[in-house]
Amino acid sequence: MSDRRAFSIPFAVWVVSRLGLLAVSAGALSINGVLERPGGSNALHGVMALDALCRWDCSFVEEIATIGYSRAAMTNFFPLLPLLVRGLFVVGVPIHLGLVIIPNLAALLGYVGVFRAMRHVVSVEAATYGLVLFVAFPFSFFHGAGYPESLMFCATAWTLAFALEGKSWAAGLALGVGTLTRHLAFLAWPALVVALVMELGVVGTLKSRRLFSLAIPPLVFSGWMAWQWWAFADPLAFLHARAAWAGDAWWGVTALFTQPDLQPQLKFYAVFALLPTLAAAWLAQRKTAPFATYAVVYLGLSWAIGIAGLGRYTASFWPAFLPLGVLVEKRPWLLGPLVMAFAGAQGVFFTVFAHQFPIL
Repeated sequence: MSDRRAFSIPFAVWVVSRLGLLAVSAGALSINGVLERPGGSNALHGVMALDALCRWDCSFVEEIATIGYSRAAMTNFFPLLPLLVRGLFVVGVPIHLGLVIIPNLAALLGYVGVFRAMRHVVSVEAATYGLVLFVAFPFSFFHGAGYPESLMFCATAWTLAFALEGKSWAAGLALGVGTLTRHLAFLAWPALVVALVMELGVVGTLKSRRLFSLAIPPLVFSGWMAWQWWAFADPLAFLHARAAWAGDAWWGVTALFTQPDLQPQLKFYAVFALLPTLAAAWLAQRKTAPFATYAVVYLGLSWAIGIAGLGRYTASFWPAFLPLGVLVEKRPWLLGPLVMAFAGAQGVFFTVFAHQFPIL
């Protein structure tokens, strides 16, 4: 595959998906601009095509980018996104625009990384279909919103792509950056270990200096914890902050059946997450062992203690869409129905999200 296709295919998917998000945002807020509750960036309310891309967590990222971490509870939001937004502000880009620019540029770079990682184990066609379905997934609008999801999947995609190419130091550095986006990024670390052992063998790994590349992500994450200890006398402030934000922060799949006050959208999260989760079983083969390792850890924990965010958690787990791409390559007639079903549902959820309903 030419280097041009390695970029042109993800770029085309990115352009079409961004145009779709802007159209839905402008349309939804033009028809009815009333928000279900206050939220978002005040500076974006007059720009309907962009306004819906800053809801819920985006407001907190805006606060951090503006005044820093003023209290320990804000460490629930990791530093990379607000830091990059602040960096743009220093060179003249308003913070409310940086909140949209950074995630969308990260999504483009991430789509290139996803396509590259998938190409190591499947054909160009299967990788293309997998990427399209990943972007069409009902909760993939978070890739364009003022959330760290696009930065996280971008980091993990390049981590696996580099690891499969034998570039252990680059992979470790990519994941190190990823640990500053969300705690979930760190769940890709076991996949790094598996990729290195598959390449060098157990003995070869232990003898190689590349073994030390595995220390990069923990060291970077330790730096973030050290800063929290310095600022708030609590190296695990981010963990304690998560529990303080909401009572459902640690709910798992059993909550669907045991919690009487369960919000209805959580059931939709589970329904739509089921297909990519089941598809991930295909990853259990030698050539995709790093992907399978990542899937077991990431999806297992997401279902076990992350049901409240399962929609966007699944939308950030790109390896689950690799098997769907392989399926569509064998049965091309499935592409249309799957894309229409995914994209249609995404339009509905994004419209609800645009009006500040609790799609988190």
